[in-house]
Amino acid sequence: MMRIREAGLVLVQGVIECIIYLPLLLIADGLVQPAVWERGWWLVPLLGYPIGYLLGRRAAFRQPSVTLLLTCVCGLGVGTLLFAVFSAGIAVAIAASLGCTIGLYRGARAALAPWAERFTSAHFSIGLLIYVLYSFILQRNERFAVPSALLLAGGVAAMMIMLLVVNHRTVRAESAAPGADIGADAAVRSRNVRLSILVLMVTLLLAVSGSLQVIFRAVWGEAAAWIRRLLAPKEPAPAPPPPDTPVAPPPSMLPAGEPTEPSPWWDWVMYGFIGIVGLFILIAIIRRLPLVPALLRGLLARLTLWLRRERLVDQGNYQDEVDRIVKPERKGRSFFGIRRRNAAMPRSGGPADRLVHLYRTWLSERHHSSLPFDPSRTPIEIGQAEALREGADGDRHIGTRLTRAYSAYRYGGIEAKDEELTRLAGEIRPRKPKK
Repeated sequence: MMRIREAGLVLVQGVIECIIYLPLLLIADGLVQPAVWERGWWLVPLLGYPIGYLLGRRAAFRQPSVTLLLTCVCGLGVGTLLFAVFSAGIAVAIAASLGCTIGLYRGARAALAPWAERFTSAHFSIGLLIYVLYSFILQRNERFAVPSALLLAGGVAAMMIMLLVVNHRTVRAESAAPGADIGADAAVRSRNVRLSILVLMVTLLLAVSGSLQVIFRAVWGEAAAWIRRLLAPKEPAPAPPPPDTPVAPPPSMLPAGEPTEPSPWWDWVMYGFIGIVGLFILIAIIRRLPLVPALLRGLLARLTLWLRRERLVDQGNYQDEVDRIVKPERKGRSFFGIRRRNAAMPRSGGPADRLVHLYRTWLSERHHSSLPFDPSRTPIEIGQAEALREGADGDRHIGTRLTRAYSAYRYGGIEAKDEELTRLAGEIRPRKPKK
């Protein structure tokens, strides 16, 4: 259920991105010129967002190029399906294939990075700039002309979404830590909302000012013409204009006469030049043949690194490297009647082996003394907690000194001295076994 909710949120993000970049969809629609039943190809990029997210959560490739390659293959398959099965036009199939690729890629990347990193304020600004360029340039072309109301509604919606999202991110960044709840005062949020509404109203007024000017000019022209017709005397109707005379075609810029055939010597010169270039390329390839095995091995290594996958894991279940603590052997009678002794500290190994043995023995004895073992603590934290529990001096307690020496070796590679190990071994008092 959680995955479905997250996929729905990714779908909402996809709808917002489509609104911001609506002019690009209008350009694609103008180039494709789909039939009535083919206008549903717009839904293909939108459906690609949640599907790509679910597939991305499943695969989670580390390299974006691998994700892009797989989404291109899926987009090509969707375009082929529309062209072969549903008998869609080749232009519509290509547009749907590209849209599916973009939707799947954006959805798959949503599984690895938050939306604030993938769609920043710069992307909103670029989308608004595309609206302006479309209105000034492509709206005058009949092939790309759309109703002004649609373009105006899309631009206003894009502006409103940009204000709300950017304002929300700014308040979150200034008033709370990343990922925390917004802690801004209600007055601050209310002031930001009023400012956003004011900017939106000014933007809407500027957007419709041109239309209002045209409407007022048309109304004033109709009123002035009506007044002139009322005050002016009646005049006879003007005579119809003469028919248009045929216009002579413009003169040709090419020289008169039949076009001449090109010289065959030019063909031989071009063939010779191409042959020389091909010979140089062949010599270069032959000289590089000994390097081909090393090049193939390098490409294979890069391909292996390229196809590495990275899965998302819950940090709450994160576990650091864990050293296995062996339970010290107790005195007792074995099955054959031979007594076993406690495992003594190895003397044949170096200081590192003796230190690790002392640390594991000390941990095991504390554990068998009914003291809980918290794996989330570091060795130094365990030693400090033990000194605090016994009420001893933290710097002189055996647990503090032993854990500091172990941490210095385990994480810093610094080995303890033999004198220090001997003192630590003498201070560790193993728990006496029950009889």
